[in-house]
Amino acid sequence: MAVVGVTHAKVVTIPDDPNYPVGSDEWNANHVITGLENVDNTSDANKPVSTAQAAADAAVAANAANATNLTGGTVPAARMPALTGDVTTSVGAVATTLATVNSNVGTFGSATQSVQFIVNAKGLMTAAANVTITPAIGSVTGLGSGVATFLATPSSANLRAALTDEVGTGAAYFVGGALGTPASGTATNFTGLPLSTGVTGTLPVANGGTGDTGTAWTVATPTVTATSGTFTTVSCTFHYKVIGKSCLFWCSVVITTAGTANGDILFTLPVTPVANQAGGGKEVAAVGFQLNWQNVSTVMHIAKYDNSSIIADGRTCNISGTLELA
Repeated sequence: MAVVGVTHAKVVTIPDDPNYPVGSDEWNANHVITGLENVDNTSDANKPVSTAQAAADAAVAANAANATNLTGGTVPAARMPALTGDVTTSVGAVATTLATVNSNVGTFGSATQSVQFIVNAKGLMTAAANVTITPAIGSVTGLGSGVATFLATPSSANLRAALTDEVGTGAAYFVGGALGTPASGTATNFTGLPLSTGVTGTLPVANGGTGDTGTAWTVATPTVTATSGTFTTVSCTFHYKVIGKSCLFWCSVVITTAGTANGDILFTLPVTPVANQAGGGKEVAAVGFQLNWQNVSTVMHIAKYDNSSIIADGRTCNISGTLELA
C-alpha cells in the first residue's frame, strides 16, 4: 500500500453527489492509495510489443536496407554506393565522372593529316591520333585516263598522254626554253623578231623574200637551130634560177662547125616568159662582138649587135639577163 501526500487546490464547487468525499471547501491531507505498486514503470522504448508488431517492424527495417524493394521516392545521397567502370562515383555522392579511356587529348586533324580513332566494343573512343595521308597514286580513283601515270612519272610524254586536245609531240615548252621546230604556226602576233640572227630557212616571195633555198641553178641543154640552114656541130647550156615570177639566166652557145646555118641562133626556153623581152651578150671566143637577144614567146633569138648573123665556126656566144615569167 502506498501513501501519497496531496495538496489540493481550493474546491470552488461541490458536486451534488452526496457521496463526494470532501468535507470542506479546501483541504490538504495524506491519502492512502491502494494498487499503485502494480503500475509498470518501464520506459516506452523498452516496453514489449506484440508478436505481430515485432514482425511488421522487422519487415520495415529489412526493406529500408534492401534497395531492390524500393518502389518509389528518392534515395538519400548518403545511401548511394560507389560506382566503378565507365562511370565512377564516390560513396554517398550523386555526382558522376566518366572514366578516362583515352589519355591522348588535344586537337586533331590538319590540312595534311587525318584523324584516326580507335573505338572499343562499347563504342567508346579509346585512342585518337593524327595520321599523315600518303595514298598511292594508283589507288586514287576518278582520275582521267593517263593522269595517274603522269602524276607518278611527270614526263612530257606522259603529260601528252593525259591530255585530250594536245597537238604535236616532243617536250613540254616553258618560257625561256627552246621552241624547236613546230610543224606549223601563225606568227601574226610575234614581236621583236631578229631578222639578222634569229631567222632561218627560206622566206617565200609572197612574204618579201626570194624563195631561194641556196640550191644550184638549173642547167638545161636545149637543141640549137638557125633561121636557115643546119649546124654541123653546136651545143648550148642554159643556166637559170626561178625566183617567184623572175627567171635569172645566163646561156652559152658554142659553135664548133657552123655548116649551112645562117641568121639568128634559135633554141626553145625551158620557162615561159610573160611577154617578148630583150637583152645583151658577147661573143667571147673569136671576135668579141656585142650580141643582142630577144625572146619571141618561148623561143630565144641571138644575133650580132646590128641584128646581123653571128654564126661562124669557132664562136662562143654568151648572153645573160632576167625574164619575167607568166
